[in-house]
Amino acid sequence: SLPLVLCLGLLVAGCKPQPVAGSPIRREPAVTSGKPKPTQSTAPSGPSLADISHELKNDSYEYYGLGREKPMTMSVTANGTTNPGSQDVRLLAVKPDEAQFEIISTDALAIMGRNVFALRKDGIHVIESDMTKTDPAEFELPAGLQPGRSWTVNQSSENNGGAMKLRLVQTVVRTEKLKTKVAEYPDALLVTGVGTGTLNGKPLTIETKSWFVKGRGNVKYIIKQSSAGKTAETTVEEIP
Repeated sequence: SLPLVLCLGLLVAGCKPQPVAGSPIRREPAVTSGKPKPTQSTAPSGPSLADISHELKNDSYEYYGLGREKPMTMSVTANGTTNPGSQDVRLLAVKPDEAQFEIISTDALAIMGRNVFALRKDGIHVIESDMTKTDPAEFELPAGLQPGRSWTVNQSSENNGGAMKLRLVQTVVRTEKLKTKVAEYPDALLVTGVGTGTLNGKPLTIETKSWFVKGRGNVKYIIKQSSAGKTAETTVEEIP
């Protein structure tokens, strides 16, 4: 699945992402010593999707593809060129009130870095990102995705190639037929977005169109941006 809001890192593509402040899940460094580690007969098992409660497996979980077990390969088309990339979803932890996932992007999507999400009863929230700073109270994708549902995200990003600030209003439009190079879907969920902000201090406007498929995730999206008198379009779509 492709992060709907974090895909905006592509607006400053070509820059090496730098970590931004947030509420990261901290991982303790491994402790090493001169003594050999004892051999374990069985490795401890990690969290399982089966451990997630039915209440948490809402429509945002399904449309975001958090239960997908294989990486998704995508094509990224911008400036007349197309390059492949991929994203992998991994379950990190399961708690009574939330499940935490990480999404790691590679190749042409590496600009989006590593992102950590919390799945809660009200939807999916960003709690850690290599690329962008977002209020953890805001939605990446809310639950209750009925036509007309709308939500707003305020986001910022800074790296050695520039800075972006954006206010994006997203709206669920409808379910519709969608054909990609992988499959033809009868009921993909269309979500559109309209955003205003600044890119390197200059006014920025963007429009987004994203299609989500239950159990699969964000299989296609289009970003149109205008800034400093220039307009550009980026299309990301699943490929075999």
